[in-house]
Amino acid sequence: MAAESTIVRSAIMAFAAMQMQRSGLGGDVIKADWRPLYDHAARQLSSALARKRQEEHTDGQNIALKYILASLFLLTYTDVSQLTSTSPALNEHTISRHKLNSL
Repeated sequence: MAAESTIVRSAIMAFAAMQMQRSGLGGDVIKADWRPLYDHAARQLSSALARKRQEEHTDGQNIALKYILASLFLLTYTDVSQLTSTSPALNEHTISRHKLNSL
């Protein structure tokens, strides 16, 4: 998919950079912030969604839905991963809530 779609490739790059930075892989190479990659991928996804909406009304370039969904999944997973890794209170709250729901 990444070879066929720039939005998927951008989303993969953002996700991989966040994971590498979070896990400490890559040493000095990955000390750069992953957020610009994420922002670029999010803008590409937003543009693709806008073009997809226009396709419903015109005969424009066909953007495969599978690329949009793959990018949306990766960017959402990146958001969730970053949110849970930076908020210990949120993790504790989520675990406590889960325990309460299982009672």
